[in-house]
Order: sequence, then C-alpha cells, then structure tokens
Amino acid sequence: NEPNNHTISKGVPTNGELCVELVAWEQDPLIVEQGSWNDDGCEVQKPFICQIFKRTVQFTFAVQGLASISGGDIQGGILTISGANSNLNGFAASRSAQIVILAKSNVRSLQLTDGATLRVQQPASLFLGSSGASSVVGEPLALNSSTGFSNILLTGSMQPALIVDAGATVTVQGSTSINARASILGNIIMNTVGTFSFFEGAELSQATATLSNPTSMLALAGYSSRLAAYDSFELSLSNTGTYLGEYYRDFTQEFINAHQSVQKGVYRLKAQLLQKAGAPQQSACIPYNATTAELTKILNSVPLIKANGGVTVRRYGQSDNSRFGYGFTYRIEMDAVPTASFSAGAVDLSVACYGLACGCAEVKVPMINSQGDSQCLFARGNVSQIDPFACALKPSITVSRISFLGYSSLSGQGALQVSGGVTRLPPLVGNTASGVTIA
Repeated sequence: NEPNNHTISKGVPTNGELCVELVAWEQDPLIVEQGSWNDDGCEVQKPFICQIFKRTVQFTFAVQGLASISGGDIQGGILTISGANSNLNGFAASRSAQIVILAKSNVRSLQLTDGATLRVQQPASLFLGSSGASSVVGEPLALNSSTGFSNILLTGSMQPALIVDAGATVTVQGSTSINARASILGNIIMNTVGTFSFFEGAELSQATATLSNPTSMLALAGYSSRLAAYDSFELSLSNTGTYLGEYYRDFTQEFINAHQSVQKGVYRLKAQLLQKAGAPQQSACIPYNATTAELTKILNSVPLIKANGGVTVRRYGQSDNSRFGYGFTYRIEMDAVPTASFSAGAVDLSVACYGLACGCAEVKVPMINSQGDSQCLFARGNVSQIDPFACALKPSITVSRISFLGYSSLSGQGALQVSGGVTRLPPLVGNTASGVTIA
C-alpha cells in the first residue's frame, strides 16, 4: 500500500520516499479518476515540482465545552470542536482550513472553499440542517440571472471536502446540499422530510444509510459518486538497468527471444478469495514489459478472475528510462464484478513466483549500469549466452491493494435518486435496495 517509503525509488537510491507525485494512468476508459497519489524519492528528476516549506504548519484552535459559533471564518488553520451539542452556523473556512467535529454538533450553514474540509471523527455525530429550512455545506450558491436558478460558485483552485470517518454518524434534519466532495465511511440517518444532495460527488461504498421517512431522499446530483467499490491493485516492476530481453540458460531459446521477440514471461501472479478457503490460482508467465492487452489476457485466463468479471488494466512507465525505474506500474481493476460474486467477498492478488524456478524466464539487463558499475558477476552463472555485455538480474516486483470489494448498505422507506454525474450503484434486486426505492 502507498505510501510505502521505499529506499529505492524508480531505480534511484534514496533515504526514503519523502516527496509525493500525482500519477496519471494511461488508457483510462472512463476518465473518472484523473490520477492517484504516490510517495516518491525527492532525488528523482521531474518535469516540474510543487513545493511547500519544511516548517509550514497549520495552527489548531481548539474549542472545548458547549460552543455556539455564528458567523466568522478561518483561513488555513484547524478548528476542533469537542463540546457536545455545539452549534455552527454561517461560518466560513478557506485555504485548506479544517473543521474537525469531535462530539455531537449541529451545523446549519457552512461555507467551505479552496480546499477546506469538514471532518467528523469517530464516535462523533453531526446533525445537518433543520426542519423546514434548506442548508448548504460547501461552496456557496450564486443566482444565475439568465436562468433564474442558483448555481454553485466554484471558488479557489482546490475542491472542498466533507469527510465522515467510520463509526461517526450524520443525521440529516432537513434538506441539505453538499457542495463539496464527500467521503462518508460511517452512518447516514434520515428520518424526516428532506433531500440530502451531493453535487460534487460522493464516496459512499462503505456507508450505511437509513432512510426511515418515506419522503426522505438521498440524491446524487453531480461529478462521480460510488456506492459500490471493486478490488483494485497496483503492480510495480523496476530494475537497475534497461530491460534487454529474457534469459533462459539456453542458447536457442535466448537467440529466438533476441531475434524474433518471442517472450515466455518472467513471473506469475496468483489470485484467491480473502474470506473463503481455497487454493491460490496462478497465472501463466507474464512478460516484464507486458502490454495492457497482454496482461489483461493472461489475468482473464485465471478462473477466479474470469468468474469475477475479468480485469481492466492500465499502464505507465518505460523499460529503458531510469525515471520509471526501468520498469512499469500497472493499475489492475476488477471493475465488472457480477452481482452474484459480491457475497464471496474480496479477491486477493499477489506475486506467486519469479524466474526459472517458476517455470518462466529471467530478466536480462546490461552488465554495466548507468554509473559504470558491474551489475552481475560472471561467477554467478547468469551472463547471457548470446550477449557478453548482458546478464540476468532479478527485478523488484510488488503488488499492493488500492481498494476492496464492497458496497453501501441502504435501508428504509425513502428513495435514492441519481440525477447527474457518473455513479457506480450497489448490487440491486429489481429497483429496490432493502426497501429503498431507486429513482
């Protein structure tokens, strides 16, 4: 899992990966996820960098005891509220400020702009809105004179956020609009008339939502939202030199590989269910420089993966570029899981074995690395039989999990409405989910 703080970052020795990068994935079929964060060595050269001063800190203003805050604002700092039954109304947070709720609190109107965050920590509970009145949390609304409707006024360069930790609860007391990116891992309770609207996307795949009132509605109205998640993994391969082909300890096979580009593959992956017993299922040998199509075909030949809808594979990297560690990073997503497979639980993917002992080939690299040092000793018996300047050297191959298979729990008499954006829905029977109507 990231961050992993490797001491070898893209082939460059470091004292730990102390910088971060935004990785853009190639061949993204949905363009929903623009990239993912990854820690990286500060010594690795990049086209450009974003810098923050080493001694930059966010000062914390801690409010203890019952608090009633009406109006005012916070810029760039952290406000913690720990007094039970506290009230927050007409307040504003900007410039990546954080408002942290630590106890039962009420929020009616809260403006979040330019990366500001409202966070509810376990076991706190947050009550939003009030009966008969509309509330807004997030970016402000502005009246469009040409249409007569109010639109979200996008502010700053960063999207604000609402985060509800696992074990925390949000109770919606009246119609409330969330004009920020929401991530709710805890509970949502709606037992009054009203609509809980998400206009800038929501991560709800681990949330439990109870819509007790027949007129209560959970509305997904923009950006990308997720009520179900699938298994996804990052597969990383790197080495200390340019990939030159495969090594077999067999002259004929190596000659064919070098001159006809026939590859056997150098490692295998294995898949197995996490929650149920069963022997791991191994893949065929996978080439070090496998294309997305090649890796997809190999993985989809594994029965367990095929039964779970197969995989979507994306790749970035270059086997002859030190900035990528002379290797590749693959994102493997099991994003077409049949409804019947959810009950079996998550699938795990890991490295099974590598090299000749695995029934595969080995990776061949230059005898001398870019610093002029010998990478392989002849005494090891791993020097190429057709290229005296190449030898076999085991690469780094790792698999880390990005997300788990799961979906939100919806129950009650209310309705789930999808009116905008892109949404991944949970497994459904007909048009209901435990009594909740899908509108």
